[in-house]
Amino acid sequence: MGDRLRAYIDAHLSERLTLRVLSGALRVSPRAAADAFYRDQRISMGEYVRDRRLRVAQVLLAAGVKVEAASLCAGFGSRTTLYRSIKKRTGVTPRCV
Repeated sequence: MGDRLRAYIDAHLSERLTLRVLSGALRVSPRAAADAFYRDQRISMGEYVRDRRLRVAQVLLAAGVKVEAASLCAGFGSRTTLYRSIKKRTGVTPRCV
């Protein structure tokens, strides 16, 4: 189940991904989804989503995509959220990435 959840997350990364949405996609309870994902991946779904979104955004930024477009493509709700996430993870702003 963890692999199916990971595949769903990867395919829908630019969308809003909540535990309820993810568990509903597989028709299981939120608790069962969270437990199965952690057991299979050794990371929480929330951490996985943040990591994937950050990686996608960093690749886009390195390719010259503007911050606003990169934030939307990677699934961040806004440019501000992307700035905060990259700054927290790397210690620098997206312009320096």
